[in-house]
Amino acid sequence: DALEKEEEPAGVTVSVRVAGDAEVSLGENTAKGGDVSFGSVSKGTYDLKVKKGGCLTHTVKNITVEDEDIDLGEIQLVAGDVNEDGKINIQDMGTFRAEFGKTGDAIGNDYTDVNEDGKVNIQDMGTFRANFGKTAEKDCTIQYA
Repeated sequence: DALEKEEEPAGVTVSVRVAGDAEVSLGENTAKGGDVSFGSVSKGTYDLKVKKGGCLTHTVKNITVEDEDIDLGEIQLVAGDVNEDGKINIQDMGTFRAEFGKTGDAIGNDYTDVNEDGKVNIQDMGTFRANFGKTAEKDCTIQYA
């Protein structure tokens, strides 16, 4: 009798949805988009990171990949980190104040136009104020359940 070779499993798919176009990484794999799937993920434990300019980096830690596909659902990014230091604080506020009222090419820091409508106005400031004091570590880092 010939011995049958046991087939190695192809791995599972890990998927996530992000509002807007973001860079998503799972371990060594990176993709860009709003609806991202990583196929053929080998068994193991991974961290998923979602980055978008002007937003706090969102991290899902210790994703255990076993035999079933994983759908992480939708991740809402937290906007307002215009200097990209992982915190929405007074330094970002200074930049917002300097850019407030500018439109189009006059905007010096595109991340201050949070809703990407070509104007730094009260709508952008409202989002910034709602997120003031948040940090990537405290507010956007979670353990996979």
